Amino acid sequence: MRGRPGTFAWLNNNPGNIMGPQPNYGQYPNKSNWHNFLIFPTPEVGFDAIGKYLRGDLYRNLSITAAFHRYAPASDGNRPDVYAADVAAAAGVSVSTLVGDLDEGQMLKMQNKIREIEGVIAGSTLTRDDPNLPAAVRAALA
Repeated sequence: MRGRPGTFAWLNNNPGNIMGPQPNYGQYPNKSNWHNFLIFPTPEVGFDAIGKYLRGDLYRNLSITAAFHRYAPASDGNRPDVYAADVAAAAGVSVSTLVGDLDEGQMLKMQNKIREIEGVIAGSTLTRDDPNLPAAVRAALA
């Protein structure tokens, strides 16, 4: 991806940029990228994982604000209060709403907003014989 379009959220099929290790949400077992983001087999499985993850033990009893201080901490360069306000507004609820109290429709709206915030931007997929494949990658595949 160096110097090419695409984000890790796209590359890892992880639109929520969920970090591991985690229980099985459909990700490849024991696989993550350099920043510990989980890698999923498809974007759909990764998208579904956002809801499963937020409904899990770490988040379901937290307010949206408290959840996003954990999910997207300032120490990782995030703005958790802004993140929480944005996802709560998308779901049509208050930031004080408990994550576990969200209905399926509200959670789906929150998942879509998370995907938007995390920045899923598609990149280019190159085949083994593509002349644009970097020489270092071509050598590693040989």
